[in-house]
Amino acid sequence: MDEKRKTDFQGWLSDIRLKRQDLLESRSQRRQRRADMAKRRTQASQQRMKILSQLAAGNKKKKEDTFGQNDEDWNVYKEINKEAGESDSEADQEKLEELETMLREYDEDFAKETEGQDGSRFVFDIAEYYKLHVGLERMRVPELLFQPSMMGLEQAGISETLEFMMNKYAAKTQNQLVQHVFLTGSGASFPNFKERMERDLLAMRPFQSTFSVYRADDPVLDAWLGARKWALSPYINTHSVTRAEYEEKGGEYLKEHMVTNRYIPTPVL
Repeated sequence: MDEKRKTDFQGWLSDIRLKRQDLLESRSQRRQRRADMAKRRTQASQQRMKILSQLAAGNKKKKEDTFGQNDEDWNVYKEINKEAGESDSEADQEKLEELETMLREYDEDFAKETEGQDGSRFVFDIAEYYKLHVGLERMRVPELLFQPSMMGLEQAGISETLEFMMNKYAAKTQNQLVQHVFLTGSGASFPNFKERMERDLLAMRPFQSTFSVYRADDPVLDAWLGARKWALSPYINTHSVTRAEYEEKGGEYLKEHMVTNRYIPTPVL
């Protein structure tokens, strides 16, 4: 399209006008048909009633219903349905606006034809035409970490989970825990993620209490780097579960050490 505009400008302009005219005629025909359907004595309305009568009469003999298997059946549906194919599609409207925008930019005659009755003329704003309007998605995606209910998950968010965990401890222990809140993982890379955690902690902690939130230098690779460091240390041999222990105690078993959870065996019923 752009190549033809450079080599044959008038021909390209004529093609744009023809495409616009075809869209306008199609829209006009749809509106006229919708108006005819509303009147009892028009040919379109009578044709619709005739098809309905034939479908109602049907065939008295019982046989397999195959209506809808052929493409021709869709034409019958459009004939009897007042709304099918009658409304202007959003795609057609967007295409029409795109064509008219190009005509206003390159065709002075078209711009004159579309002048307002008060003499005002449409001014094409190229910056506005190419502007990308951004909604709330940019803020809504990271917010899912704090409010999973936004996507239908009945789960607690990060801040709510943190508060639930702290309530399991005495006030003195809680104060010790909130002095070392550490953020890691790719989610911690979101802008203002650390500030959001500090705001939530401020809301859930007692008045004038202190807390500290830290973020890893490399949140994306921090967990892997920590696991690598642990694997290269001598602790890997003394704190790893052996094959014999795994086969005897199962996959839930773990050896407790300074960075693990407490091991509580599953009760045997």
